[in-house]
Amino acid sequence: MNADHTDKNLKVALSRWRGIEARPGFEERVWKRIQTVEVVPEANWSILDVLRGWTELYPAYARAAMIMIGGMLALALIQNISSGPSLDKTALDVLRPGSISGSYVQMLTTKADLK
Repeated sequence: MNADHTDKNLKVALSRWRGIEARPGFEERVWKRIQTVEVVPEANWSILDVLRGWTELYPAYARAAMIMIGGMLALALIQNISSGPSLDKTALDVLRPGSISGSYVQMLTTKADLK
């Protein structure tokens, strides 16, 4: 490209095309060619693209699904909070008095007689 953004060959070619009319049916043939071109799907896709496409096609179902998912999460959260903390008996089994961990905990928690 020239620094002054002019191209002599382009100007000559465009000046020749000014008076030329397209053949009858040219536009229809162009559109037919455009429509017959096979669209190649993109190789890269993500689950977000699939969800976005689904929500655009079925907005009412998408809203209903979001309400259901939100409701289930809210119920799970409420149930988890209301049940309070739970202690797993097998998790504390490691600290039983006869084990190494239990002996270490007992040593740390009782006052040692260091006389």
